[in-house]
Amino acid sequence: TGKIGTPDPQTLYNTFDLTINRCDATWHIVPSSDTVAITSSDTSAGLPPNTALVNGTATISGTFNFNSSGTWTITATDVTTNTVSAGTSSPITIP
Repeated sequence: TGKIGTPDPQTLYNTFDLTINRCDATWHIVPSSDTVAITSSDTSAGLPPNTALVNGTATISGTFNFNSSGTWTITATDVTTNTVSAGTSSPITIP
């Protein structure tokens, strides 16, 4: 999947930063200025607005939070180029 490590622990209702990278098939960052939309399997999560990548990366600060306890994922979807596959995080458990 290209993912390594474990997501940082998070708590209910507290915002945290998201970093999104557009990667190629070998997990190298690809320069892009496409726009991404963020969604979550927690349907009550506080979501950020669509955000443009800068050189293939975006850091979204202070606008995302989980509003329900459980185990959830976060998905980034490219809304500029529909042929780019969406990326989903590893599961994040919120006590």
